[in-house]
Amino acid sequence: MRLMTTFKMRWILALAIYSTISHSSTPKSWDDLILEHHYSFKSSGFFVSFDDDYHYLGFSYHQQNMLDAEFEFLSSFQDRISDLMSDLCEESQTILSDKYQFNFSFKKNVVEQPQKILFITSVNKKVLSQEAIHACIK
Repeated sequence: MRLMTTFKMRWILALAIYSTISHSSTPKSWDDLILEHHYSFKSSGFFVSFDDDYHYLGFSYHQQNMLDAEFEFLSSFQDRISDLMSDLCEESQTILSDKYQFNFSFKKNVVEQPQKILFITSVNKKVLSQEAIHACIK
């Protein structure tokens, strides 16, 4: 009887671990995103995409100075995040506050290529949903 109980407990533990691993998500890699959105970078200098768990934003700058490129990135990122947040607010029949400034964590990769600097970001959708609670007003 004890052997059966131990076996069941191990089986349940293994099943729980597998379930957690298979349902945990990780963002796409930055190199996959660059390849996937190559034409968007060339035509407009940025891309916005998403999957089930993340929003991805990419920006390309022809700045040679990293400080200037970083400033341009932060400005563009704020604009694109504001667009995403406005969409989230509309879904809940509210509007985005005029005073909104993003205040959440996100993952950023900087890729220096000849003649340009790429910024690839990923933001968890749950984080944006939580942010919308504070950013949206009636």
